[in-house]
Amino acid sequence: MRRVTFVITSRAQGTGGHMHSLRDITDALATHVDARIVCVCVTPPRALQGARVPVELVEYRPEATPRVVADLYNALRRHRAEWLHAFDPLALKLALPAADLLSLRAVLTLCGGPTPRRDLPAVQDIIVFSQENLRGLRGNPGMRGARLRFVPNRVRAVEVNGQAALARGEALRAHLGLAPETLLLLRINRMSGVYAPVMHQTLALARALRARGLPVRAALVGSPNDPRVVEEVTQRAGSDDAVVTAPEFTHRAAELTPAADAVVGTGRGLMEAASAGRPLFTPVAGHALPALLDAHNFEALHDTNFSPRNRLETSDAALLQAADAALRTASARATAGAFSRHLFETHFDVRAAIEPYLEVYASASRRRPWSAPIDIARLALSQGVEAARVAISARSGGR
Repeated sequence: MRRVTFVITSRAQGTGGHMHSLRDITDALATHVDARIVCVCVTPPRALQGARVPVELVEYRPEATPRVVADLYNALRRHRAEWLHAFDPLALKLALPAADLLSLRAVLTLCGGPTPRRDLPAVQDIIVFSQENLRGLRGNPGMRGARLRFVPNRVRAVEVNGQAALARGEALRAHLGLAPETLLLLRINRMSGVYAPVMHQTLALARALRARGLPVRAALVGSPNDPRVVEEVTQRAGSDDAVVTAPEFTHRAAELTPAADAVVGTGRGLMEAASAGRPLFTPVAGHALPALLDAHNFEALHDTNFSPRNRLETSDAALLQAADAALRTASARATAGAFSRHLFETHFDVRAAIEPYLEVYASASRRRPWSAPIDIARLALSQGVEAARVAISARSGGR
């Protein structure tokens, strides 16, 4: 059985989407490869709790990068790894010198986000979650010769009918004081600036639908990473909508999805909601409202991994009309939900990712010890640039 060590980094609470993606993928691969996870982190990542494969933690210390690199070398050697699979660019930079010295085969997964243009991955075998990243890397002369594989993000199905899921859903609706006829529009994300525009669109959609007579209430659920963002969206929500940051709801928040009548999702959050068979919305850049995901816009929105960078040729009036039509009646909601479930089964189920990953491992290039000095120099340069960026940001007051 192939011995694959996954390396990922977390400089916060370890609740990011790429953490959850790694857990789902390693859980699915556990019966096909001898998988382990090494997480370079500040605090133990909550998203990896209960993973099916062993998880080892390495303390992230930017001021002691050589120590981090040495710890990763020791972990890879202890695991007798044959493959290094990095799950973010920083993880790759930190682990690549060790992969060089141990002559491992190396793979990187880019879990969405803007395509890197200058600080390019120094490996040949790269998995990307989005067509946007695939195009960007293929069009970069610095990536000539790289083996790029588009394997969309995959997730596990959300439990819909289990007692625990039903109890948590009932608890959320009771916490919000929702009447039985009130439609719950759910948005789950960390309360941070990067997701503020999505939360704004969610609240705007709820207000617009209420103005049309629909009994809709939006709930923004997530860990309070940035108190300023929490305060700002709470003021926007007012008394008509709600911001929920209590740990009993933010921990494993995807399990709340069955309680919703519709979900505003991005990335893997949208994919998990699809498994629950709920009408799905996703943000659209340059607009006040999110878009209903349907057969006409699916490919365009999937292209950017259902991210805040989504773009559509449409108007807010058209977006509102589509939302109203999809949520106005129970039968319309059922039809939109059935489409979502179909998307999960055909595009998002993590079990469909197993074979593509095994194919990538079979063809991945082996690293060589003489590459280590080059990769150590790259790491030192990137760490220096990051330190300078942080210093400049601190001097300018974070502006």
